[in-house]
Amino acid sequence: MLNNKNQTVDLNKLRIFAAIYESNGVSKAADLLHVTPSAISQTLTQLEIELGFKLFQRISKKIYPTEQAKSLYLIFQKCTND
Repeated sequence: MLNNKNQTVDLNKLRIFAAIYESNGVSKAADLLHVTPSAISQTLTQLEIELGFKLFQRISKKIYPTEQAKSLYLIFQKCTND
């Protein structure tokens, strides 16, 4: 999943990704996490760059998870719910 196999992903970025996924939006995730939407968007962009693929499709001010996002979310859930 990572561009560089020696690279790691910050757990905080994955938590932000999960908040976006669960709330279906950047603004809603920002409200939940008590940060600005800009901070959420910047973190999402950084995570997408690190992973090498888009996590959400942006259509008419709404976001929809990609298939990769759905897979990543399931993996994240398994790792954090044990």
